[in-house]
Amino acid sequence: MPDETARFATGTDRDKGLLLHVMLERAPGINDTARAGLELLISEADSFVRNAQFCISLSRMALVSGPEGRIIYRIADPVRAKSRSGRETNALGGVG
Repeated sequence: MPDETARFATGTDRDKGLLLHVMLERAPGINDTARAGLELLISEADSFVRNAQFCISLSRMALVSGPEGRIIYRIADPVRAKSRSGRETNALGGVG
């Protein structure tokens, strides 16, 4: 549960990473540029939330220069673009 992950530190690094990613994605104070580049990277030993301005290690709960280890999974918001018909689509091709 998200509240237990934050309050009681019961979640894994992956749980913490997903929670932080969603919180930053929804934060009213974050600008669109920072939000657009936000991603969660999961390696074999750690999870990282990053964008162009920062990278946070969830096992250390600290800023780091970049992700470490082999990345096994990546979660990022799809880039929104206009299709040829002029309708907005996401990176997976769906209309949103």
